[in-house]
Amino acid sequence: MAAVNGDIAAVRRHAHAARTPDDRATALGTAAMHLAGAQVAPSADSGANARVLRTCLALARAATRDGSPDTEAARGIAMEILRSDAWTRVIPLLPFLAPGAPTRLGAMARDVHR
Repeated sequence: MAAVNGDIAAVRRHAHAARTPDDRATALGTAAMHLAGAQVAPSADSGANARVLRTCLALARAATRDGSPDTEAARGIAMEILRSDAWTRVIPLLPFLAPGAPTRLGAMARDVHR
């Protein structure tokens, strides 16, 4: 029922049921990418990680039934990921949630190598 209602809290609950922190971050990151407006294809892998990922993606898709991004929900999930050891999973979200961030990060990286 949560998927039918597009319950973002259900995305989080389902992701937190994943076996490993990496699986959890992958599921949350995939849902956040979809919510931010990215085209995300579900994994064809039939493993446990893929099932969690596909369910989180289905929940996120139900939340955006009209096709418009829910960047507020995506930001909330991204903030949750940033508080974990899997913070690098947020990098693919930057063009959607903080369009200027990749350019600034690139400049910082160039400055470090000088």
